[in-house]
This record gives sequence, structure tokens and C-alpha cells, in this order.
Amino acid sequence: GHFPEVRRQLRDSQLEAVQFALARGGRALLADEMGLGKTFTSLVLMQQFSEEWPLLVVAPKSVVLNWRAEVEKWLPHLAGETQALSEGPCRLDPRAVIVVASYDQVTRKPHLQVRADGKPYETVIIDEAHYLKAPDTARASQIRPICQRARRCVLLSGTPVLNGAAEAWSLLAALVPQRCGSFADFCGRYSELDVSTGEPRQVGVRHPQELHLLMKSLMLRRRKHSVLPQLQTKTRIQKSIRLDQVDQRYLREIASLRQRSTRMTGSIAPQLYSITAKAKAAVVADYVESLLQAEEKFVVFAHHHKLLDAVQRRLKALGTGHVRVDGKVGQEARHNLVARFQGDPEVRVAIMAITAAGQGISLTAGRVAVFAELHWVPGKLLQAEDRVHRAGQNRSVEIHYLVIEGNVFLDQKLLGLLKKKGGFVDSIMEGEEAEAPFSGSLPSRPFRSDGQMTRPR
Repeated sequence: GHFPEVRRQLRDSQLEAVQFALARGGRALLADEMGLGKTFTSLVLMQQFSEEWPLLVVAPKSVVLNWRAEVEKWLPHLAGETQALSEGPCRLDPRAVIVVASYDQVTRKPHLQVRADGKPYETVIIDEAHYLKAPDTARASQIRPICQRARRCVLLSGTPVLNGAAEAWSLLAALVPQRCGSFADFCGRYSELDVSTGEPRQVGVRHPQELHLLMKSLMLRRRKHSVLPQLQTKTRIQKSIRLDQVDQRYLREIASLRQRSTRMTGSIAPQLYSITAKAKAAVVADYVESLLQAEEKFVVFAHHHKLLDAVQRRLKALGTGHVRVDGKVGQEARHNLVARFQGDPEVRVAIMAITAAGQGISLTAGRVAVFAELHWVPGKLLQAEDRVHRAGQNRSVEIHYLVIEGNVFLDQKLLGLLKKKGGFVDSIMEGEEAEAPFSGSLPSRPFRSDGQMTRPR
């Protein structure tokens, strides 16, 4: 390895992570909160086993090029020997010492699951390892054995468990299959079986402290405030939208849907989620316009395209410089759009899809993040928040959640779900005394759409 050459570039917390994984033979889950430099840490770690390379890095498609950029930045002497696979035939270069491939590529193309010489990879990094959470999917079934065969394997995820205990099994099985038993046995011990919806599913957590100790034996988890004390604070603020502010057509649509639901099978939640987005679209656009008066960059997150479209139409009408990243944007374009937001003073707003832009990018040019809508999974919101609140951010960060009051629309139900799921997740990750990120009440500020709404400090 080249440890002495990069040692001076490591923060103390990153050096601690390298040592943690080395003490476990290069098999560990690095689960620091987002924005603490897990990519660089894992590259330095795997350099200690360079005689066992080539190294395989499996990552979401959207961050494959980011991995190549990180190698060029931190390990420039290896840039020419790094192969970041693009779409197409994906022929492995036998000269490559680092191979970066997407989850989909490795899942669909068996020849990428082994080295160019046909032998198993001995060194593997799995980025955003929570992608393996559903154990019976093709993705998890194909990639988990790669981890099990490798001598060294490091899993990276700031949100290893997004919903409940059952999601931890696939990660444990990838690293220490002999210690976690079968999925059925694991769920029988640590999860609850919910049959209320008609289709059995694993939810929640049982014996959280025991599971936390099992995870802790191979997982290093640190919060940003303990690792980066110089990092400014992050404050969540709930911006309440009154019912009389939303488009009244959708109140009638909700009433009609609920009336029809008595004759329907299955949940109406997806339809409620979509209607909620449409109902608040105009109010969200008003709020975004009001923030422009502060003359600073900010980020707007949403899930539905109709909300992203509403914000973009308003910014175009105002002639405001902006960029947009959603699931339709390719890797190269995504990288360039983020660079424009970070570096171009004329680009004031980044419009981002919660899932498409929630990982692998830095949006620290903004100090305020606006969530036009909520998401079912707490970890998705935390990932998106931490595009702004991460290493490199030198200002206090405000996270604004725009939430419709009352129980007519879906927002309040989603808030309750986030608090419940957040409690499950933190009991596993942090121990039973941890406080869930969405527990309690978000500080609420009144929200008016007449141009006088509360603005960021």
C-alpha cells in the first residue's frame, strides 16, 4: 500500500476508520453519517491490501463517475489504471487495478462479478450498501456472494438501515454470514411480522440493544457533530401550509377518492401522496420565490415531477438561474449541473429529486434546503439533507419542511410515520437511548403565501 503518502491527508476520524477496519481484517461496515469522507477512507483502507487487487467498487449508477473523480483527486498515481464502466458491452480491462461498476451492471452481467482473469475479487467496496437491504432481490442475491468470497470487503452507508431490523440481515450476511443465520431466523429474533395489510411483511425491531451490539461489532458509526465539531449546526423547521392555501380542487379530489376507497382493494396512500403534491404545488412555488429575496443559493427537494416542474416553471418565469437533477439526468450531465450550482454565482437554485440527487453529490454552496414534500423513508430525507450539511459547509444550515396542516392530505400521516420509523432505526444504529432524527416536534413557523412568509435568517 501507499499509506505513508496519504496519511497526512486523512482526518483523525478517517484514520480511526481505517484502523477499525484493519483490526477486523478489512471486513467492516463504515456507517458514518453522510458527508464525512467515507469514499476516501475506503480507498486508503483498500490500499493496504493492494497486493490483492484488482479492487472492485460497486456503486449506484449516479456516482460511478464520482468514484473515478475521487481516485483522480486522492490517488492520482492510479488514475490511469482505474476503469469506470459505462453502459454498453462493459469489457473489463485486464490492466485495470480499480474497477468501478454500477449495481445494475454487476447484477445483470455475470462476467463483471469476477476479475478479468476469471478469479473472484479479493478486495471489494460496496458503496451505498443499503441498496442490498431486500435479501431476495436479484441485486442482493448476485452481489452478496461477491462480498462473501472476497478476503476484504468494506460496506459504505450513512443509512444502513432505512426502515427496520430486517434490512440489517443482508449487510451482516455479506460480511459475517456465519454469525447472523438465515433470514428467517434473523427476522424471528429481531423483527415483527405484520399481516395487517394482507401481505405479510417484516417491520420494526425486537431486542434492539442486542442487535445494536451485533452491528457494533463490525460497524463504525459516528455523527457529524462529534467528528466535525467545526461544522455548523443544522436546524429543521416545519413551514405549515393552511388548508385554505392549497388548490381547493384537490380537496374535492381527496373526498371523492376516500368515498371510492370503500369499494377499492389495496391502499389509497400512493394516490393521496400524488394528490398532496399537486395540491401544494402553487404554494411551494410561492415560497421558493420568496426565498430569492435573501440573495443566496438554496436547494429545493421534491419527489413528484409535478412539484419539480412547478418550481422550475416559476424560476424560468422569473429569469432565475437554476439547475435541475432528477432520474432522467445522466451521470456526466448530473456532474456538470452540480458543478454549476457549486461554482456559478448566476445559478441561484438547485432543483433536486429526493431519490435521484440524495447521494454522491455535494451542494454546500447552498445554506437552505427546502423539502417541498416528505418521503416514506426517513433515511432518504436524511441523505438529501446531508447534501447541504456536510464537510465543506461553513455556515449554519436550515432545513425547511413544507407541510399541509390537518389530516385531509397525507403530510401529517407521513410525519408520524417518519417519527416512528426513525425511532426503530436509531435504536438499532445508536443504541436504545438514541433520539430519532424526526422525534418530537419540528419548530413550526407560520407560512403565508402573500409574499410575507418567514424567510431564512
